[in-house]
Amino acid sequence: MAELKDRFAFADEIETVDLWTEARRRAIGPEASHVSLPAWSPAWRRLGTGIVAFTVFAAAAVFAWDLSHPELGPRPRPAPAVDLSAELPEGWSELPAPPEVRSGAATAWTGSQLLVWGGYEFTGSGDEDPSGDGFAFEGGTRTWGVLPDSPLSGRSDMASAWTGEELLIWGGFDGGFREPPYLDDGAAFDPLTGTWRRLPAAPIGARSPFSVWTGQEMIVWGSTQRFAALLDGAAYNPTTNTWRTIADGPIDITDGSAVWTGREMIVFGAALDGNNDSDTPTAVGAAYDPQADVWRELPPSELSPQAHTAEFLNGELIAWDYEHGTAAYDPATNEWRVLPRVPLSFAECGPSSVATAQLVFGNYCGQTVVFSAEEDAWHREPIPAPEAEDGCCWIHEPAVAGDIVLVPSLLYDEPPERIGVSDRRMFAYNPPAVVRTDAMGEVLDPEPFIPQGAERDGNLLRLPVVFPDGTEATLVYPIPLDLASLGIQPEVSYLWKDDPPPRFPIVFLHDPQASVAEFVDGTQPVGAVNSWVGIEIWRMSDDWSDRRLLPRGHWLRYDLESWTVLVAVERPEQAEEIARSLLIRETEAGFPVVETSGPIALSHESGEGEGPMLAVGSTLDPSVLLSIERCTGGSGVDEVLDSGAYGSACLANGHISATIYGNASTVEAIAQGLRIDDFTSP
Repeated sequence: MAELKDRFAFADEIETVDLWTEARRRAIGPEASHVSLPAWSPAWRRLGTGIVAFTVFAAAAVFAWDLSHPELGPRPRPAPAVDLSAELPEGWSELPAPPEVRSGAATAWTGSQLLVWGGYEFTGSGDEDPSGDGFAFEGGTRTWGVLPDSPLSGRSDMASAWTGEELLIWGGFDGGFREPPYLDDGAAFDPLTGTWRRLPAAPIGARSPFSVWTGQEMIVWGSTQRFAALLDGAAYNPTTNTWRTIADGPIDITDGSAVWTGREMIVFGAALDGNNDSDTPTAVGAAYDPQADVWRELPPSELSPQAHTAEFLNGELIAWDYEHGTAAYDPATNEWRVLPRVPLSFAECGPSSVATAQLVFGNYCGQTVVFSAEEDAWHREPIPAPEAEDGCCWIHEPAVAGDIVLVPSLLYDEPPERIGVSDRRMFAYNPPAVVRTDAMGEVLDPEPFIPQGAERDGNLLRLPVVFPDGTEATLVYPIPLDLASLGIQPEVSYLWKDDPPPRFPIVFLHDPQASVAEFVDGTQPVGAVNSWVGIEIWRMSDDWSDRRLLPRGHWLRYDLESWTVLVAVERPEQAEEIARSLLIRETEAGFPVVETSGPIALSHESGEGEGPMLAVGSTLDPSVLLSIERCTGGSGVDEVLDSGAYGSACLANGHISATIYGNASTVEAIAQGLRIDDFTSP
């Protein structure tokens, strides 16, 4: 029977289903009624004999094929395609939660289903055991189901591809619980028939490779295993059910991404060791042409060699590094161009991304962003997952479903046995017609303020800055610190005439049309300041009212050339007096300056007294916080804590206190390298 099964294995590849259907009908159906036939010539007799012989052969073939494929019948018709982008509202919405939220899984959108197989549910312990099963989300019914058992063992980070008919899986990592931890087998799942088949043995060794689908082949190459330095690869063709080896790559990459451009596979990233040290000073890449079976190296990039993510959008590779630097590579011109930085604060995370035909959707430490090709920039698009009571921790696993992004999400800061239904969610992001604006018609994300006018002084940079109260100074630092590119955020509060004087915040958003949705209640201003054209009055959001103990709180909104400024007021009746007592202007260099008169004055307390201060980075997660206050130490390093969490320095001859955040080496480098010259009070 095994030999017979092998002989008729070719029947799996026959696309002329009607022929087999007719052969099956003749083999098992009732005898057809006799009809009168014309006398046959010898040629017709020979042809007739051939037809009879073929019919006998076909009947035997069908019989044998049925014996060797008892699970197969006529291939079902594909389910109707589901256009979720037409059925869901623009922006964010929530769909039924998955049974589990799998990291490192193989995912595929079939046109009507989201398939998820393998991977593990992250619980924060770092020792999750990958699964060998999976789930399917039915787009039409909005329900989840379980995939049939597969012939593969549990794994994560495997090569995978959707061919249009099957989900291909090969290789992967078993979680390190067995020896060897990497795998070299694969299988294909057909969601229409609900069946699996094993792939033939590949001509390369076990690994967790990079992979792409070309439209004809699944290419697997290299390995994400550090210290392995694998340069070989192979390509699997599901039509012929065969593998072929491909040419060895010219570079080693362990941490990065692989994308298909329509002509080439581009692999971009870096080779790192166990200490996250890179073989190269910047990120590197190479492109493979499967038609010619040749590689070429990409020109050097300026991106960090640390963790990366990259997607192909609108003819360009959009790459994003560990430090939020981004750039676009055009294969047609073989050139890079620098893109605006990702507008997120730095944290100890690696970025990840997926791409639709319209945008790149990125995820970083649970913060979500989109890259719009039309705007040529990244924009924050916060996912509506609720905050945990202790502020931790949601993990998101985005997957593309046509023109939308499905985001299974998990609140993982719980023991595995305590994770319940409420800890698993699934959100859908349906891009609005204009990605950059929200329902209020405003820009969603202010870009970081990167001051211009820095001058080189040997190995140092001299950057003039202006504090919110008008104090001027020059930041001087070694060029490798690159502080200016982190952006500078001013912060200051004002004091009201009461005794003791209450303190009210002034918020600066670096965009004249920045969204105020986070700060306000409603989508329209509730009034305007009559004495000053262009100053709107907005009702304060409940969150900010509670935070600042302002039950009737409102904001005055000022629009400068480069900034949106929000000034908190205790009661809307005070708006006229406060507007007359505040002058907010923008310097030629782009810094906002606040001048006060009458019943109000600027706060000059430090820290939570809200300065006047300048935050290098952002006020929520700064690298350096500069406060105008008398400090001891005269000039230079004041203190670097042993923990390495932060340090401080007294600068400008005791006029400015610098608080520095980061790991021990970062704190030490900034504390030793930063100084402030040309301090001038207003």
